[in-house]
Amino acid sequence: MIADFLNSKSSKAKEFRVYNITEFDTSNDKYYFSILRETKIFPSLSDTINGVAKTYFPTKFVEKNNRLFLWGYADKNNLISSELVKKLQNYDIVDSLFYNVKEGTIPKNSEEIILTDDNQEATNYFVCKSDITHYAKIINNKVIKSRNYPELNCD
Repeated sequence: MIADFLNSKSSKAKEFRVYNITEFDTSNDKYYFSILRETKIFPSLSDTINGVAKTYFPTKFVEKNNRLFLWGYADKNNLISSELVKKLQNYDIVDSLFYNVKEGTIPKNSEEIILTDDNQEATNYFVCKSDITHYAKIINNKVIKSRNYPELNCD
């Protein structure tokens, strides 16, 4: 999936350096993943290395062609690693907004203005569990509802 994304002429793989891979609902025979540009990660003040994140914080990563791909959520089985934190710092993706609010260096209501680009393009992959080389791809800027999933014969 990552190799296809990086080699696709229609993807945004050449424009950005950090991407988030999100797994959406899966059926018995398919996975549904979305690759989207990651802009910033906002750790909470209680997030620690070897701890469970209190907010969204990825736990897994792969670096390919000078691009960083992040996925997973911290839970008791997937903790925040020092290796990941160093990688996030190398890509300048961690934002200290919550710390700065606590320290009073920026106004208290600043966390209310975290912006997201709801119009950004995602590359969505529908992958057969039985054969991951068999997949369909849709590039768009909207969430794909299950009734609009591509037909994919995974027998």
